[in-house]
Formats: sequence, structure tokens, C-alpha cells
Amino acid sequence: MTAQRGQDEYDEVEKEFVFRGDGEQGVKSVKIKQLQVREREENEAQIDEEAGHNDDVPAITPVESHEHTTPRSNESTSFRSFVKVFIETFTITFLAEWGDKSQAATVFMAAAENVMGVMSGGVLGHAICTGCAVLGGKFISHHVTVRSVTVISGAVFLGFSILTVVIYNNSS
Repeated sequence: MTAQRGQDEYDEVEKEFVFRGDGEQGVKSVKIKQLQVREREENEAQIDEEAGHNDDVPAITPVESHEHTTPRSNESTSFRSFVKVFIETFTITFLAEWGDKSQAATVFMAAAENVMGVMSGGVLGHAICTGCAVLGGKFISHHVTVRSVTVISGAVFLGFSILTVVIYNNSS
């Protein structure tokens, strides 16, 4: 997936989120304002590029808090993007794995075996598993859109719920 296609997919999903909001006008207006600011910044960047402005000069972008404007270099923006993704990924993974069966098994193994061996094996195993998931997701993103993944996953979960109801009613 190219960077532009990925950004287009993200913008499409974000616009759907804005208009399917839970009725809070403030949330909708903030999201719409963010989209408008992003589009304006993209247009200004394209105009600057066509005008031949020097890329060595850091870009100046408005601060959302309406205090004052501060210069931001591409490296700073890139680092902030990395930190944001890192924090989101860490939080999701940490919360999803906390109290999981594999964590309980690791605790019991650590009680009976070498702690450093269990810790190293657990970290390496989780890293390989997560790495495969990330690379697989990257590969699939070239061939499948976010929308189709959403529709397919919704259909699968609906199928599981129907199957659960049928099995539960037949066993009682």
C-alpha cells in the first residue's frame, strides 16, 4: 500500500467515524476541524512545493491550543509520530495480554523453572508472534482494503454469535 493510498483510507474511515458519531456535536466539530486543518496544510504544502520553496527551512504549523505558532522540523514530526504509535501499540498489547492464559502459564513456569530463561523465552516468543502479525498485516494491506476487513470481521462475529445461540439452545 502506498503512503497516499494509506492516507486516503485513513481519511475515509475517519470521515465515516465523524459522521457516525454518538451525537456529541463537540466531538464531531473537533474531528471536522482537524480534517479541515489537515486538508489546508496539504494544500499549502503542495503550493509551496510548486512554488519551489526551500525544504531546508522548517515548516511552521499552527498549534491547536491557539497559543502561538512553533516551527517543527520533519524529524520532530516523525519522532512524535513514532512515539504516538509506540504508546498506542504498547497500551493495546499490554492491556490485551494482561491476565491472558499465556501469562498465567508463564507465571507458573517462572515459579518452577529458571526465571531468566522463562522471561527471555516469553519475550522472544511474543516478539516473533507480534512480528508475524505485523508483517502479515502489511502484506494483506496491499491486497485488501480496510473496509472489506471490517465487513468480513463483522460477518464472522455475527456468525459466531448466531452459532452460539443455536448451540446453547440445542444443548439445554
